[in-house]
Amino acid sequence: TEIIWVIEFQAQHDPLIYHRQLLEMALVGERHPTCEVCGCLLFADAAMDPAPALAWIDMADSAAPLRRAYLTEILQRLARE
Repeated sequence: TEIIWVIEFQAQHDPLIYHRQLLEMALVGERHPTCEVCGCLLFADAAMDPAPALAWIDMADSAAPLRRAYLTEILQRLARE
């Protein structure tokens, strides 16, 4: 199964970003019904994330259809390596 990633970079606070991301993933899924659709929200930093404790998404699960990451944390991790 082909995987299509819907990736959004977010550098400003937007309380509806998760709604828009899920909607975009659904639209891509409608256009490509034989593909698996996954999403990633890449926030400039954690302060841009309007819902850091979403109970309905397990962000640590590498198989989760929607994931999020913080650019500042990625850069810090890379600097340590």
